[in-house]
Amino acid sequence: MSKWHYQVMKHSDDRYAIHEYFEFHGGASSWEKQPTRIDGDSVDDIKKMLQMMLNDIDRHGVKAYGL
Repeated sequence: MSKWHYQVMKHSDDRYAIHEYFEFHGGASSWEKQPTRIDGDSVDDIKKMLQMMLNDIDRHGVKAYGL
C-alpha cells in the first residue's frame, strides 16, 4: 500500500516548490514532476488544502528534488 503527502522540494536552481510525494511499501518513493496547484471548488477547499500542506511541511521537512 502506498502513502502520499505534500512535500517541499528544493530544485537544482535553488527554488522551492510543493509536490505530491508518494512513499511505496518497501521504502521506494516517487513524486509528481510538476509542483502542486492550489485550487478548489470553494474558498474552504483552498483553506483545507493549504492547511494540509502546512501540516505536511512541519511533518516531512524539505527533500532535494531528483534524489
